[in-house]
Amino acid sequence: MAGQHGGKRPGAGRKRTTTGPAPDVPIDQAPVTDRDPLSYLLAVAAGTMPADAVRVAAARAALPYVSVRQRARLPAPPAKELAKRDVARADKNVAEAWELTAAAIIAKHKAKRGEA
Repeated sequence: MAGQHGGKRPGAGRKRTTTGPAPDVPIDQAPVTDRDPLSYLLAVAAGTMPADAVRVAAARAALPYVSVRQRARLPAPPAKELAKRDVARADKNVAEAWELTAAAIIAKHKAKRGEA
């Protein structure tokens, strides 16, 4: 421990990382897509395009700003509410059928009396 008071220590600090395209894809031959991050990510996932860590990260970052986020489906109403709606709809249908039948009967009787 003697002699190690402060100063730069070997192996200290962050490890160096490389940036840029993958070594097997030169930057001038990098794949060109139709500027759609989703199609690029799908092509990389399908294996039809080589994966480049920088481009994948950029596509993932740009994806929320390019495409519309799908909304979650709303939960269905409770069973009692659905039953109430069905009963109300059935009552309405019965009332409409009664009105049509009554109108037909009235028209029939008016025709018998000779009324127009």
